[in-house]
Amino acid sequence: MKKVAVVAGIIFAALIVVIIIAAFVFSGNSETADNGGYSGMTGLAMDSSSVSPSPSYAFQSESVGKSVSATRNAAVPTEKKVIKNGYLDIFVDNPTEIVEKIKALAVSKKGFVDSAELYQESNGTVSARINIRVPNDEFEASMASVKELAREVDTETVNATDVTEQYIDFEARLKNMRAEEAQYQEIMKKAEKIPDILDVAGRLANVRGEIEVVQGQLQYLARQVDMSVISINLTAYTDVNVFGLKWKPLVEVKRAFRSLLESLTSYVNILIQLLFAIPVIILWLATIGLIGYFFWRLGRWVYRRFVR
Repeated sequence: MKKVAVVAGIIFAALIVVIIIAAFVFSGNSETADNGGYSGMTGLAMDSSSVSPSPSYAFQSESVGKSVSATRNAAVPTEKKVIKNGYLDIFVDNPTEIVEKIKALAVSKKGFVDSAELYQESNGTVSARINIRVPNDEFEASMASVKELAREVDTETVNATDVTEQYIDFEARLKNMRAEEAQYQEIMKKAEKIPDILDVAGRLANVRGEIEVVQGQLQYLARQVDMSVISINLTAYTDVNVFGLKWKPLVEVKRAFRSLLESLTSYVNILIQLLFAIPVIILWLATIGLIGYFFWRLGRWVYRRFVR
């Protein structure tokens, strides 16, 4: 009984140590994740704290940091922003004719055609691909109109991505940097010494460059939200009757090829994740091995000291 009690005590102590280490690791990851968004925002703060300002504009430089910090902490309310994309794989009697109708549909919805392509299959039939952009509020109606032109819909996919958080982040960053720009302009008017003027001019140029970058990103995101993309693949409807059954060999080939691509993509993704996880796996195995070795040595010492 004495041996059993000692071994049980060692196992219990080992479990406590492992739980403490795991809690420490996960709490560290949680804190890092929580601070990640904030650090991304604070990274935009001006670099005036790292450069000792001249006495002539030290108080103005300090006010820039305080003003931007206050602006950063304010939430920027905005409506929900969603990017919608759709894909249709349809069978039609005449792909050439239907492509023209889809083009007219895009224009009638106040959209436009991104790209259109007609090509000939190996069996002599004509197929087509066309990408159109329509206003976000016309997305569902446009999808329904395209399906009405089809003799049969083989595949329909709709993707909706909520980018509200990114939109708010870009707007907040832009507002912060414009506040910095305005403050630097005021400082520039009051600066008298040449070194001070050159320093402020350099900071002002950097802020304006960052404003252009963020403004471009915001405009691109806004275009993606305002105009939805619908990709349509059109195939000529050619049924082959085999013993009274309808057979579409081209459709089956496309489905098999698509399934092959999806399987290959999943395989490569798993390999990439495993490759980058190997160092972490090795560290965990080494940690568990060291803990196990420590308690094994501790158990032997306890056994020799108190049991034997």
